[in-house]
Amino acid sequence: MTDTAIGVVLVGARRLMREALKAMLSAETNIRVTGEAASIPEAAELVRSLQPGAMVVDIPMSDTRGIDAIARLLEGSPRPRIVALTQRYDPYLFDLLLKRGVSGYVLKSDAGAELARAIRVITQEKFFFSPDVATNLAKGYGAPNMEQKPAAEALAPRERQVLTLIAEGRRSQDIAARLRVSVATVEVHHRNIMRKLDLHSVAELTRYALRERLIPLD
Repeated sequence: MTDTAIGVVLVGARRLMREALKAMLSAETNIRVTGEAASIPEAAELVRSLQPGAMVVDIPMSDTRGIDAIARLLEGSPRPRIVALTQRYDPYLFDLLLKRGVSGYVLKSDAGAELARAIRVITQEKFFFSPDVATNLAKGYGAPNMEQKPAAEALAPRERQVLTLIAEGRRSQDIAARLRVSVATVEVHHRNIMRKLDLHSVAELTRYALRERLIPLD
């Protein structure tokens, strides 16, 4: 264990699942599980006290009501990067999670081989998706006629910058600070991008950015 180890909080209602994940991650030399929570509100308290670099959240496929609460985990500063652990790839669930600021989407069948890698990748401000998920995204699964969308060159340079940052999961406030413009200006660019590309959600923007290689995908 090193002083530069990534602190991780595990979130999930099932204790056995958390214990299994902790056992897997304990073998990693630069990852340290610093806390566990059985619910999102409990996890929000841990974020404030522990300030972890990453969180792994077990998302039940049968109940998406708790997904809105994930936004609470991202209210503080610094904001942890989040890996969602799910049973299978679901375009609707994927879209919801991206909108809430999730940076990784890992299938439980891949958790043993991919979870530690996902944690390392997302803490470098990149996205990580399980191989099957990435394949579906590259094919534009769940986004009809994605291949007919115009190339990124159709956007103005500033719009390309904003698109890239949106697809990286940045909030309007963060984008505005980085580009030294107002939040209102960012939101105008956001609307123009969606209008020009005929895209209607963050998930679609992310798929488009992946297709155009505007964001890194490990």
